[in-house]
Amino acid sequence: MLNKLWSNSFMLKITILFLCLTLGSSAVYARAEKNNENDDSSLLIEDNNLAPLDNNEPSPITKNSAEEDVESKKLTGSEIDLSQFEYYEQAKISVDGSISARVARKAGQSFDSVIFSSNDAGMKLVELSNINYSNIEYSEWIDEERYGICAHINPSQEVYIVVDSIEAKVIDKFYGLGFFWSNNKERIYYVNSGSPDSDSSNDQIVDSLGHVYYDAGDEHTITSVMKASNDEKTFAFFVNHIENNIRELIIAEMNESRKLIPLSEKESPIGEILFMNDNKVKVIPFE
Repeated sequence: MLNKLWSNSFMLKITILFLCLTLGSSAVYARAEKNNENDDSSLLIEDNNLAPLDNNEPSPITKNSAEEDVESKKLTGSEIDLSQFEYYEQAKISVDGSISARVARKAGQSFDSVIFSSNDAGMKLVELSNINYSNIEYSEWIDEERYGICAHINPSQEVYIVVDSIEAKVIDKFYGLGFFWSNNKERIYYVNSGSPDSDSSNDQIVDSLGHVYYDAGDEHTITSVMKASNDEKTFAFFVNHIENNIRELIIAEMNESRKLIPLSEKESPIGEILFMNDNKVKVIPFE
């Protein structure tokens, strides 16, 4: 009888122990499964090498857009409101292709400005506020850094303005007619037509370095149409004789003293001057 009771008691303990082990395993498994559910996002982020995104923080796409805005401001010049400017011409690109330039006038202002734009330096504005003229004739790149603007003052005088695009300032200006640069861009030739800086009241062919190549003398004027041969040893230009109202084409040669000595003087209608291969001169009359 005792043996039977002991046997029944032993079986009951085994059953209870088995039930406890089963229930405990299920609970542990359930907790592990729950933890795995909570960690799914962390595992996914870790696998993709990304940091978790806070709902209040901008997404990566928004950050990229912000960076593009900063770059755009650098290119367009956030300090310059381009919509307020009226442009005289299309943008002109520098010799090396790195900078564009445009002459424009801001609404409400009585003077023009030059707007330079580049990927490296952004946008720069140079005001021509202290230079008097009536209108812009043309503008051009001189070299990689210098920009030239020729402006009309009156029928006998123009001004040529030299602007440094890197320093963003006017570095020189010359008063006269018929401006053109030497091949090496070291000097600009022009007709000095009695500018305030001149020591003579006569029309003279000069350059930006102060050389006087030709003096027209009294009762003569030099027109704005002038050209040099490729070697810059021969010049052709028109001279008006005020007394008898005659216009002549003068072909002159540069001597060792850097003076233009006339080789021929011939009455001619004014027109475009062309130097041929043999340095002979051809004139195509203006219409």
